[in-house]
Amino acid sequence: MKISFSSAAALLLSLSRHVQAKAVFAHFMVDNTENYSTSWWKSDMVEAATAGIDAFALNIAAGSNITDAQLPNAFDAAASAGFKLFFSFDYAGNGAWDKADVVALLTKYAHHSAYFQHSDSTPLVSTFEGPDNAADWVDIKGSVGCFLIPDWSSLGAKPAVALENGVADGLFNWSPWSWGGESMDTYTDASYIQYLDGKPYMMGASPWFYTNLPGYSKNWMWPDHTMKLWGDRWTQIMFLQPEYVEIISWNDFGESHYIGDIIDTPPYLSNGYAAFDYITGMKHYPLRWPLQVWTEQYKTGKATVKEESLVLEYLLHSTDGCSDGGTPVNTATQLQYEYSAGDVLGGGKYIGYYAVLASPGNISISVGGKNMAGSWASEPAGGVGVYYGSVYVEDGASGTVAASIIRNDQTVFAITSDKDIGGCDADGNANFNPYVYGDFSAKAVSATETAHDISDLVCTAGTGAEGFAGICAIVCKYGYCPSSSCTCTNMGLQNEEPKITGDEGHALSDPNYEGLCSWVYNHGYTTEFTKYCTTEKKDLSAPAVSPFLHKACTSGQAGSDDSTQDLCAWACAYGYCPNAVCRCTGTGTLLSLNDASVPSEDDVDYTVTLTDDSSIFLEAICSFACDYGLCICYSGSDDGDGDGAAEPPCDYSLTFDSLEALAAAADSYEPYCAGMYALGVLSNNHTATLSEFKDANNNYDSLFGYYVKYVKGLVAPSIWSFMKSDGYTYFTCNFKGDTGTFDCPNPSTLTGDSYTTNVEIEWTLTNETGFHAVLGTTYGVEPGWVKFAEQDITPYCAPQTVQGQPIDTCHAKLVKMDNFPQQADDITVSNPKDLFTEAGANLTALPTSIDATLTDLMLGQWGGSIEDVVDVYTMPVALAFQAVKAMEQVKSIGETEKEEEQKNLILLIVTVVLAVVPFVGEELAGAAGLAALARAIAIAGEAGNAAFDIYSMVDDPSSIGYTIFGTLFGAAGIASSFRNADHFSSAGEARRAMGEAKVAQMGDTFKGYSELTQKIVKSCKL
Repeated sequence: MKISFSSAAALLLSLSRHVQAKAVFAHFMVDNTENYSTSWWKSDMVEAATAGIDAFALNIAAGSNITDAQLPNAFDAAASAGFKLFFSFDYAGNGAWDKADVVALLTKYAHHSAYFQHSDSTPLVSTFEGPDNAADWVDIKGSVGCFLIPDWSSLGAKPAVALENGVADGLFNWSPWSWGGESMDTYTDASYIQYLDGKPYMMGASPWFYTNLPGYSKNWMWPDHTMKLWGDRWTQIMFLQPEYVEIISWNDFGESHYIGDIIDTPPYLSNGYAAFDYITGMKHYPLRWPLQVWTEQYKTGKATVKEESLVLEYLLHSTDGCSDGGTPVNTATQLQYEYSAGDVLGGGKYIGYYAVLASPGNISISVGGKNMAGSWASEPAGGVGVYYGSVYVEDGASGTVAASIIRNDQTVFAITSDKDIGGCDADGNANFNPYVYGDFSAKAVSATETAHDISDLVCTAGTGAEGFAGICAIVCKYGYCPSSSCTCTNMGLQNEEPKITGDEGHALSDPNYEGLCSWVYNHGYTTEFTKYCTTEKKDLSAPAVSPFLHKACTSGQAGSDDSTQDLCAWACAYGYCPNAVCRCTGTGTLLSLNDASVPSEDDVDYTVTLTDDSSIFLEAICSFACDYGLCICYSGSDDGDGDGAAEPPCDYSLTFDSLEALAAAADSYEPYCAGMYALGVLSNNHTATLSEFKDANNNYDSLFGYYVKYVKGLVAPSIWSFMKSDGYTYFTCNFKGDTGTFDCPNPSTLTGDSYTTNVEIEWTLTNETGFHAVLGTTYGVEPGWVKFAEQDITPYCAPQTVQGQPIDTCHAKLVKMDNFPQQADDITVSNPKDLFTEAGANLTALPTSIDATLTDLMLGQWGGSIEDVVDVYTMPVALAFQAVKAMEQVKSIGETEKEEEQKNLILLIVTVVLAVVPFVGEELAGAAGLAALARAIAIAGEAGNAAFDIYSMVDDPSSIGYTIFGTLFGAAGIASSFRNADHFSSAGEARRAMGEAKVAQMGDTFKGYSELTQKIVKSCKL
């Protein structure tokens, strides 16, 4: 018998639904109610109940005076409003709760009429973290009898379920945010459902996460860059149908995920804990309007739309031009790979929107008067309910944000937000707390019930992790969307399934594909997924690393502060690699900290000094490392040895004649000083190079003249080389006086037997564009260097003899070619000396810049990495030296009649000029004839391949060369960054990202310099 997978899944899902009364809660921070009155409590509760929220999960911190003062008000208000409350004991904020205090509170309130009871009439209790105190709950439950659904998310589902022989009656998953700005998935939810094995699951839902509270050592965000997290999460809730849902949060303003009204100024805005005020005026309450529909559908299966509304959610500011506050996307504190805010939210942005409609409609968005047609990412089956989606707004768009709902080409209702997109806040910050604006339609609608019960709906769209997205998109469309492998992104009525073929499909190796392969093969998809599926049943084993895990940092090094090298190298290896302190250099599978290997004292070269100005990121990574035994951070000037030296002093009386000498003497100086000494060598070397450069610039006019002469001399041979290769194919031919055309002959193959008599052939160019494109790119000949005129060709006649006497057997002794390409009478070749001369000013300024940066480093006021400085300065010093040495070779060649030597001189001149092009900058290089160098390389033939490699790099304005030289001299539009440590960091990273192949392309001299400086700076573990 053939069974439809989606039908079976729907049956099982319907059996599991409505087993017990579902409920929706909102996490409520009691510490934010210091000034609350009973009426404020009641106001919050009425608003929450209107949105379908059944209870507040009261987050209470141990030892809080506010808790003691406000709990009576809260329970009085709840009893009056017919609302429910339960405790969520916070074990993180002020530390662990004392077991006796927990028992006392539960004894007092657990059986209050306003306390929420689980379905078996036992009081529900939750926590925020606290797995280390799991044993306490064995006694607590024995004393007061409660139903425990804690948040022990720091452990993960499997170990949390097993704690104290399963003391938890269910689990709450505090992970409702997306990773790295991506869309939210349900793999974590699936793991909870799996390991709970029938115990109640409390699923988290949240619209956003952004916090910048240095006073609480918190600064990161978990955004969904498409601004659809709120809607996507509720779609996932509808699909998974957990026993409970807890919204994070009602009033946690500091983490920007509140959906309640901002009644009172949060305490951390007035006590200095926040970096800036990112909350005042940033309302979120319109998010409750679609919530009212979702909660009713989730709990009862259907919902009634009584009025239509439209809500917009968007970020006011861009990372471009505003301070990002150092806020990363993701957080190393949870061993996540960190992205900068600009990586995820830079450039354009999305505006999210939610509409509660009683019938279908379209949406239109405008920003600054520019209209954009929106579309729905999700539409309710039957047309009644919540619609949501988002639209991309191009970078730079600013102004008033407005939206309208359209039916039958008529605007039904429109809204205009009271906050524009654009600019920064008053202090120049980008506020990553989204603004939410909305309004209701003035036109009344009849109360309309959603068309279908949730139990009648199945998944109709889905996706998955890398390797799963394609197959999940197919199976989820037809209602089979296993949450262990896929994420459902939309629900609706069952789509008609493809015909069942009965073909067997099995996972090729990963058991996560077993059910998916069976479905797709059984429905005729037997060729699309052979990378993962097969017709034969295989022995399967779970992959060593879950394909659903995100990448983690596995190696790293110091960022701008070299003293953190040992700290970063160790912590990054275990996934703790904050961007503000370290630079992650490799990613892969997260290593377990259970068996963390800590270096000995002898293997540690640097300690870290913590001051009052140290960032929270540095303090946090120091604390993390010390927790595992690597305690190398000290307060003030105390480095643990009492000498107060975080970095060893350098003997600046030492001098070195060359980088080779510096590398050879590594044992004679402190490792830290290697970079300082290297800068001194680079400065001295470049000063010597300058003297030679000035000599070349003043006395080598004749050598550049040879370049022009030799390029001219190679034009005619290059044209001929092209014509005898395939240039003749761009023409058609006809005999003089004859209109009939024929394929032109290859002029190099003509012989005396080609024609029976002397002939005159007219050549007609039929593909002028293609002809000049190949001639210019491959052979280096400009269009202006070519004329079309008569050319006589004497055919080749092989010598023959008769009875030992030579005889003439040639029939055609002359072939006259009319309109044949050849060198023009007067051609102009750009003299690249102008480029060479233009470089002089920046070349001259380089030693001063090096010396000034070295002084900043010596005085401890640079604020950046020595490695970055050395890497950045090495490139211009090496290229300048390479240019001067190449000019010496040019001089040794001088005037010559040998074609190969002429070509070699051309390429040497090109190499010289290309080496100094980045000193000139993109705009001046173009004006001075950079493009002509490419033709010179081509005209020199195959020997020019190496020069072309260099040209390819310096011709690209976005290349590493322009990045580095722009940092130094203001090219590429960043003049203001002169000697700026932050830009040196970016340029240094770009230089190190070149790789060996690109370094080699820049020439042997540059390669030698690069290898030596890398060896030198690595000796001090920078």
